[in-house]
Amino acid sequence: MKRTFCLLLIAILLPMFAACGNTGSQQSSNTLLFYYCADPMDYNSESGVIAPEERIYQGQVIALEDLLNLYLAGPLEKGYRSPFPDGLYAESVTRIDNRVQIKLSSIYSELQGLDLTLASVCLSKTVQQIAQVDYVYIHYEDSTTGKRNSIYIGPDSYILSDSIPESINTED
Repeated sequence: MKRTFCLLLIAILLPMFAACGNTGSQQSSNTLLFYYCADPMDYNSESGVIAPEERIYQGQVIALEDLLNLYLAGPLEKGYRSPFPDGLYAESVTRIDNRVQIKLSSIYSELQGLDLTLASVCLSKTVQQIAQVDYVYIHYEDSTTGKRNSIYIGPDSYILSDSIPESINTED
């Protein structure tokens, strides 16, 4: 129900954001890539199990926190699956030089293991591209213990292929 409401809200607000502030005869458009899990997941594809959904925004520049919350609402097209729990939102987003710090709602703590890894990679790749930064810090509080957790992801944090270079001999 919440997901349907969020998607409906996006569908209503997106044209309004595009129309706001368009005072000239030319409209600027921005193509953004929102990274989600591929559905179905293909472990043999070039990008692995994540895939970018292309979104085109025209008109007024939308604040990073607002874009992030639109992203967290989930994909609009088939072929993608959101790695995030329903109801997740960004409590705050701060840009400092070449990094973005994101404080997420405590529902993020529901993610564990591979699910947490995929969600963090999708989120950081999306934010790095949107904000044109190299480093993303994800902060969230454990809903059970109240412990604060942080994840740091930089440009060297991704391994999109697990193939071993031919120059490495693994046989003895």
